[in-house]
Amino acid sequence: MLAAGVSALLSALLTHEQLHAWGWRAAFAVGLLIGPVGLHIRRRIDETAEFKGLGAAQKPKSPLRAVLVHNRRDLLLGGGVVAAATAFNYVHKVYMPTYAVRQLHLAATWSFVGAVLTGAIETLAAPVVGALSDRVGRLRTMFGALLLVGTTTWPLFVLLNRFPTVATLLAVQTAVGLLITASVTPVPALLADIFPTGIRGTGLALSYNFSVTLFGGFAPLIVTWLILATRNNLAPSFYVMATATLSIAAVIALGRRRLAARAEAVS
Repeated sequence: MLAAGVSALLSALLTHEQLHAWGWRAAFAVGLLIGPVGLHIRRRIDETAEFKGLGAAQKPKSPLRAVLVHNRRDLLLGGGVVAAATAFNYVHKVYMPTYAVRQLHLAATWSFVGAVLTGAIETLAAPVVGALSDRVGRLRTMFGALLLVGTTTWPLFVLLNRFPTVATLLAVQTAVGLLITASVTPVPALLADIFPTGIRGTGLALSYNFSVTLFGGFAPLIVTWLILATRNNLAPSFYVMATATLSIAAVIALGRRRLAARAEAVS
């Protein structure tokens, strides 16, 4: 919300030349302020009782090596779960200002306002989705959310292109906020469930950040290329649908593994 708000303010107050000459640096300067906050939290945070209860033999000297050697499948499944949520997030929030200007011919300021709206919805809806995932299970919540992401992203882009107005953009961003919340909120707890306690932090960090870098960081480049290659303004939805298929497959694989583990425990 802060990033989109600062971007909206700068794009509204500065000319195109000012924004590209020095205005973008102001946004990065604001972004740097989160560094000390993150450092403070990381230095203050305590280990969980579950981790403290592990014996010395259960705490590997090199968690990174342990994950890469013994938990490669867990890394792939964790990254697969994150793929669709991060692709949907980056396409509809990070790339949307560019899309709004180039394809919809709207002012970038309104797209940033839409991103603020999306962030506000996520803030309010995340506790609700979190409580739902506690009640019905992470995998069920993720499966339903991913189905919605995969089946609604194309209609949302159709709506934007048929009615390229500010009102349509804000309505779509509202729906996007709900869908992002549903697909992102269960992810941290779900990833934590995948990895053993001794390597949980490392496994979660690797799977999440690798997937965000690959499927989110390259999303603007990929969807721009798709638009140029297909000459179709709906092409970004193809990328989201492809990643949704990947994430659904990962969730199904995790569900089958959990069922197999329960059956083995019973026997």
